[in-house]
Amino acid sequence: MVELWGHTAIKNKRYTASAYIAHTLGKLNARGMIAYRRGAGTGRWSSNSDISYWSLLPPLDWRERTSWVDVIGDQSQALQDLDVECRSYVLPGQ
Repeated sequence: MVELWGHTAIKNKRYTASAYIAHTLGKLNARGMIAYRRGAGTGRWSSNSDISYWSLLPPLDWRERTSWVDVIGDQSQALQDLDVECRSYVLPGQ
C-alpha cells in the first residue's frame, strides 16, 4: 500500500496508505466491528491535534493505548535514525 499510495512520512501527499487504512477502519467502526477514539498525535505526528486510535471490541482503557512515540519516538538523534531505518523498505525516489 505504501508503494502504491505513499505516506506523509516519506513525501507529503493528499491520499496515502494511512488515509486508506483509516477509511477502512472507519467503515468497520460504523458497522460496530471495532472501537474508535479521537486523540492528539504523538512523536512525528504531534502537530496533529486530532488523530484516530482504534481497538478491538470491547476496548480497554484508552489511556493504555500504544502510540508511535511509545514504540519508536523521535526524542533523540538515535531514535530519529531508527525511524529512518523503519522506512528503509521504501523504493528510492518515493
